[in-house]
Formats: sequence, C-alpha cells, structure tokens
Amino acid sequence: VEHALGFMRLPAVWMCFAFFMITAMSLSGVQVFAPAALHELYETPLTVASAAITVFMIFTLAVSFGLVIYRMPLLRSRNELDSSWIMSLSRPVH
Repeated sequence: VEHALGFMRLPAVWMCFAFFMITAMSLSGVQVFAPAALHELYETPLTVASAAITVFMIFTLAVSFGLVIYRMPLLRSRNELDSSWIMSLSRPVH
C-alpha cells in the first residue's frame, strides 16, 4: 500500500516546487525593487513607477487567465484512450 505522500519522493515534484519557488522569489524582487530602481536610474517619480509595475502585474494576470480560459476545452477529458500506436509497437515484425 502506497503512502498518501509517496509522490513527494519523485524528483519531478521537487523540481516543479523549486521552479515555482524561484519564480515567486524573482517576481517579488521585481515588485519590491523596480520602482526604486526606475526612480534612481531614470528619475521616474515613484508613483509613476509603482503604477507601471501594477499595470504590468495586472496585464500578466489577465494574459494568464486568458490562456487558461482559451485552453479549457482542450483540457477536458475525452474519455477515450489512443493506444493504437502502443499496440503497433507490441506486434512482432516479420
């Protein structure tokens, strides 16, 4: 009997976790330091720089949700298996 958390032994699970952790850390760095960097480098007012980062994050969120909604019909199961190519591999070649 498999343990309920047996999937945690898979390296792919840990790689996905690491990917999303690094992505979250980098995006939080952009959110925190980008307005100050724009202000120091280009003398952009902090309100404008903060607004630009906010618009960027909202645009990214909208595009992400748009892609999920666009792809939703393809994510639904068709309740059929396409195993003909597997069966063709199992047949002996004469």
